Amino acid sequence: MINFNKSKFFFSANVTDYVKKELTDLLQVGYAGEEERYLGLPALFGKGKREILGYLRNRVIKKLQNWNNRFLSKAGREILLKTVIQAMPTYAMNVFLLPVDLCREIEVIMNGYWWNGHAGKGIRWRSWDFLCRPKTVGGMGFRKVREFNLAMLAKQAWKLLTETETLAARVFRARYYPGGSYLTAKIGNNPSFIWRSLVEVQKITGEGVRWRVGDGSSINIWRDPWLPDKDNPRVSSECFHGLEGASVAGLFKPLRAGWDEDILVDLFNARDRELIKRIPVSNRSVTDRLVWAGEQNGSFTVCTGCLPTTENLRRRGVACEIKCGLCGQDGDESLLHLFVKCQVAREAWGTVRWLEVGQLAHDFLEWLELNFKVLKKEDIAGIISGCWGLWGERNQRVWKMRNLSGLQVMLKTRSYVDSWVKVQQPTSLLRSKLTASAIHWQRPGAGRRKVNVDASTGGERCGFGWVVRDSYGIFLAGGCTSGSGKFTPLEAELMGVREALSWLKAQQWDFIDVESDSLLAIQEIQRGSSLSYSGILAEDIRDLMTNFVSIIFSHVRRSANRAAHALAKAAGSLSDSHVWFFTSPPFVTDVLDYDLINSN
Repeated sequence: MINFNKSKFFFSANVTDYVKKELTDLLQVGYAGEEERYLGLPALFGKGKREILGYLRNRVIKKLQNWNNRFLSKAGREILLKTVIQAMPTYAMNVFLLPVDLCREIEVIMNGYWWNGHAGKGIRWRSWDFLCRPKTVGGMGFRKVREFNLAMLAKQAWKLLTETETLAARVFRARYYPGGSYLTAKIGNNPSFIWRSLVEVQKITGEGVRWRVGDGSSINIWRDPWLPDKDNPRVSSECFHGLEGASVAGLFKPLRAGWDEDILVDLFNARDRELIKRIPVSNRSVTDRLVWAGEQNGSFTVCTGCLPTTENLRRRGVACEIKCGLCGQDGDESLLHLFVKCQVAREAWGTVRWLEVGQLAHDFLEWLELNFKVLKKEDIAGIISGCWGLWGERNQRVWKMRNLSGLQVMLKTRSYVDSWVKVQQPTSLLRSKLTASAIHWQRPGAGRRKVNVDASTGGERCGFGWVVRDSYGIFLAGGCTSGSGKFTPLEAELMGVREALSWLKAQQWDFIDVESDSLLAIQEIQRGSSLSYSGILAEDIRDLMTNFVSIIFSHVRRSANRAAHALAKAAGSLSDSHVWFFTSPPFVTDVLDYDLINSN
């Protein structure tokens, strides 16, 4: 749906005045001039990009001039430069690569203000490059404008790679790399300034991209970066004739039971084989994903903490109607109005007797603080979910022309929350219990079984061990197995938990307490989705958890997990997997007796 009152034509220099007039008269839409802006940014660019974007430099100068004659300490200047001045060009730097000269001019202005308290002439005792060093090595931790600009553009390039079905990604793909990828795209003919900017960070983005192996069907063995080597993630072995298009999926054993070592020996050199065997294999069909090598969780994100209300949009230079999206009242749509003073919001909160509406609050955060101080924990959750419901209804009214009353909004929100609470309670599916680390092993509650899990790493193999005991502390079963590969301690611990749960699933035992001495492993299981390999293993574990009526995870100290540790350590010296029922192996008998004596 097009709003012709807010629309304008952008014509290139190749369009004649006659055609311009014909189109504008036909649709009753004006056309934008060279100075026109779209969403607060210049819409048309010629060769004089420095002049067009020069308003950024002028804004910095104007802001600093307001503080020229004020008495700010060095600490005050640091805060002003870091939180205000350096943030001013970021909106434009999200989509445009600023000219090098313009970046340098802004840095000179900031450097002068740091040393002299004004943007004019004066002695600059250190260069801006030196001030941008971390404080630990003598600098001040300021940003280099050019480098930060490239990082902001790399964030947009990352979205083109990972969010391929967004409108922006589809437009760029259709225009510049149909049938290809952003990483292999060329600058093309007559490119836009935005695309030129994105091409500038193509190399930077490509160097940080890695493939996380799932089912392996999307990854080419020889061309793609998929090995866990930060410096050289590509295969160094020579490609065999006829295998140029082979995918990683062909390197697994049947049913993805691990890497096929015979194939690895035939195709790869020792270096590649060792790296491949470090990659954990999921027991599910997981899609291959692009991940960012610079972050442990594989994500490339820049956090922003602001809802796009009309007040915030107008503050950022975005043209929009000056009215509330919920009630339609003229005036800026502030957070306080939208969630507190709006007629629809007041009707919604009117259904909640315990809420102190707090009309005397000056802003939304103050309103929240007033209520949070006097309300119970469950009532605070009600406020948060209510605001979420109001924001969702506001967006439905703006974009889909839907209208629900305040009462209907609150009833719908309560229904969602009640459904969520109900789903969480019956199976305790994702209830991970981070108890205070126990010094001694403790018996589980009546009717429950406790499984202690541990893993050992070292050399080319890792071992996994688990022990199951009942509420009387009696040994029910224990097992150990080993796997080839040099995994990280976190990955090994998660693989051990996965092995134990897979075995427990086959026994059809329910009401399980799982204990591990790896706090990171317990937190990874609790955290949710992650793009790292440990994230894949945690997802495998959460998938296995659906097979149990109740399962609770806890972290304990090594002293309370000695039996599982002994089995995991022994797994490395055993040739095959072993399981013991009711009678424990001799090398853990003393540990089990000690645990039983010292347990409650």
